[in-house]
Amino acid sequence: MLRTYLKLFVYISALLLIVSNVFAIEAPADKSGVGQLSHINQMYVEGKIGLGDKLFYNLQFIFAESSLPENIRSDSPEIIKSATGVILEAYQNWDKMTPDQRSLAAEYLTRANFDAIYVSPESHFSIHYDTIGTEAVPADDININGIPDYVERIGLYADSSYRHFHNTLGYLPPPKESEEPYTIYLVRIAAYGVTIPGVPGDSSWNDYTSRIEIHCDFAGPSFGPNDDPEGREIGDQKVTCAHEYYHAVQLAYDFNYDNLWWMECTSTYFEDVLFPEVNDNYNYLSSFFNYPDTFLTAPTFHVYSTFIWASFLVEKFGIDLLKSSFEYLRYYDVMPSIDSALYLYEQQVKTVFSEFTLWNYYTSDRADPLYHTDGAYYPKVEIDQIVTGFPTTIVEPVYPPDGLGANYIICYPNPVEEGFFIFHFAGSMYVKWELIRMYFENGGNPDIQNFSADHNGFLHWGVYDFARSDSMIIIPSVASQYLNNNDYSIEVETIQYGDVDFSGGDPNIIDIIFIINQKYKNGPEPEYDPRMSDVNCDQLVNILDIVDLLNSVYKDGSAPGPCRY
Repeated sequence: MLRTYLKLFVYISALLLIVSNVFAIEAPADKSGVGQLSHINQMYVEGKIGLGDKLFYNLQFIFAESSLPENIRSDSPEIIKSATGVILEAYQNWDKMTPDQRSLAAEYLTRANFDAIYVSPESHFSIHYDTIGTEAVPADDININGIPDYVERIGLYADSSYRHFHNTLGYLPPPKESEEPYTIYLVRIAAYGVTIPGVPGDSSWNDYTSRIEIHCDFAGPSFGPNDDPEGREIGDQKVTCAHEYYHAVQLAYDFNYDNLWWMECTSTYFEDVLFPEVNDNYNYLSSFFNYPDTFLTAPTFHVYSTFIWASFLVEKFGIDLLKSSFEYLRYYDVMPSIDSALYLYEQQVKTVFSEFTLWNYYTSDRADPLYHTDGAYYPKVEIDQIVTGFPTTIVEPVYPPDGLGANYIICYPNPVEEGFFIFHFAGSMYVKWELIRMYFENGGNPDIQNFSADHNGFLHWGVYDFARSDSMIIIPSVASQYLNNNDYSIEVETIQYGDVDFSGGDPNIIDIIFIINQKYKNGPEPEYDPRMSDVNCDQLVNILDIVDLLNSVYKDGSAPGPCRY
């Protein structure tokens, strides 16, 4: 039930972002156990607050949480990974807030003077911080140079990010409003960090200046765990510098809330590239692997976990593909930009997404070096259902997949059911379907086949002697970006051995003629499996098979059975 509500939240949120109706504020429902940002968005989805209120309260939560009205508050503390999406949404819907809300929001987004400024070792960043008050950084100063270690580390990690993105990968630098180094503020906010757009740059595309704000003290239980050998708080500093500076780099190419999914996906991926020892991004993986049926591109609860999509693309095609996608993003929307980057490899998202779903099966104790390099550290993907009742069972999804979503179905054989099984898949005709079939036998590696449905959503495949198998995994996926809850069904037709032309019913003279044409007149092999012609199971197709089938059909000979060689 929770899963259904979460999917409903995704769909309604996406729809309501387009609608500007403003609703009166009502007393919220039970809010215990719900994070503050989730609680505000839930109130919006339920029509208890309007879009402008939602935007304002989101900003208030990030920058002035103590000012939130009592009826808006959640009982559960929350620190989000990046507030950049909150800012982008607010900027692009600024007029939806009231004049008073806009005035306060502008104050939240304006920083006053700080106690001190530190220029990073390579002079790329100007870091503003306080040493006293509520936003004071930790005072530790091991080298006794008068600069808190916390501040110096931010400078080091920000410089590392700068070198990697610009010197190694060749990204455009973020546009700046002056010749001063790029500005980072160390502040107390309800996020690890945030990248805040400033003013349009001077390029012909939609680039923007920006500044970064990073939490001034990562101590406390609200921050998630990580694996950094130098300590959790240092790990938080590292990945926040990488994540937020990549957002600043992204704004050198385009400023658009519609890009948020791709911005967060790639920013979270680059945390692992720059600081692979931290693994903070693993904290978010369950929100993807528990919901593989959900839109890959949904700008909601699983944006950070989709870093595995960026990782998949890099492992397949190389890290330059990500930069290419942002170069195209200056002129196109997100998906056409990724498709344009893939064009060099004669691929598109819809042609590689099915393989991505296969990779996502091989994680945890199923990890395989052919797939995700770090797959052993990822959780197992959620199985939509387990099926044992073929051929009488008709399979329909428990959670129909959304655009760029998938289901995972495990099928176990019924040992009393014999025959050649033809699986008939019928999916919605309004989306593009891909399907992977993994057939396991005798504990060995699976036989893997990939199928594409026709324009009506139909596809078919056969399994010879399914009763002999260990199991079969079926992964239907929607290779289209749009539409949610795409239904399908899988039915199984049983074909007798000896029914070589798969016409159904008992073997007959037509099947005998089929083998004669195959053997002596260059006729086709059986459609799904050549073993269907090997009636006597001697691994050859010849006159003896024709004779055996004649005896079976006309002389009460034994019925053909499965060839188990």
